[in-house]
Amino acid sequence: MKQLSFYNGKGGVGKTTLTEMFASWLRYSENTRVLVLDFEEPNSRIQQERDKELGLLKDESSVLFSYIRRNPCDISPYEIVHAQVDDADYSIKGLVTFRDRIWDYIESVQDKYDYVLFDFPAGFHVGSLSYSFLMSGICDFIVVPVDTTSITCLEGLQTARYLLSNEQKVVMLWNRVTVDEINREGYLEAVESTFKDFGFDFLPHRIKSFQRARRDSDSNLFVKSTLCWPQKYVELACPQFIELFQNLKSRLDKM
Repeated sequence: MKQLSFYNGKGGVGKTTLTEMFASWLRYSENTRVLVLDFEEPNSRIQQERDKELGLLKDESSVLFSYIRRNPCDISPYEIVHAQVDDADYSIKGLVTFRDRIWDYIESVQDKYDYVLFDFPAGFHVGSLSYSFLMSGICDFIVVPVDTTSITCLEGLQTARYLLSNEQKVVMLWNRVTVDEINREGYLEAVESTFKDFGFDFLPHRIKSFQRARRDSDSNLFVKSTLCWPQKYVELACPQFIELFQNLKSRLDKM
């Protein structure tokens, strides 16, 4: 069983969207067994998306209903577990107890899943839930998504630096970058050089920013769903997602 997290200490860079899409690709395109552990508080955004989609399946006018009717899938949905600290005990002792309980749970389902994806909340500092888990080595691989805003880059750099110093396997990813930024010769490479000075590498895939990635499955052209993998829509909107996920699966399988 392989374990991965998309994580940046700064929120709003697309880690939950990447988690949801990668889980769907692994499950519905690759027919693998997937578990998503969602640590977001107070509610699981991915579970909320699942609940909304299950409601849309009862609405014959919805895009999701029409899509799944045209592209039936006989694979059961991947499992989503909303993991919460007991009584919101964020003391060091409480986090250690919670972390040990999650470790035990993962150990107990080793034979049940092929991949476990972790969706941690923003805020990477000593005493935070994300820091406690990621620095414990719970993930085989951590992808740090960044865009070109200074605060996201700085937070991503700090997150990756701590993880790398703790001998975690970590790589950077350009996510939500504009077409102009992608096409501007040498621009992203210049920013990458700063990260590479600290020993970090970037994945070759550059995920462009587009509104469809932030829409749910009730939009006319959707790229994310917890109940299916809308392959043709993803290919039209941003085929780099597929290339990225193939790359990550290959890396994980070699570990």
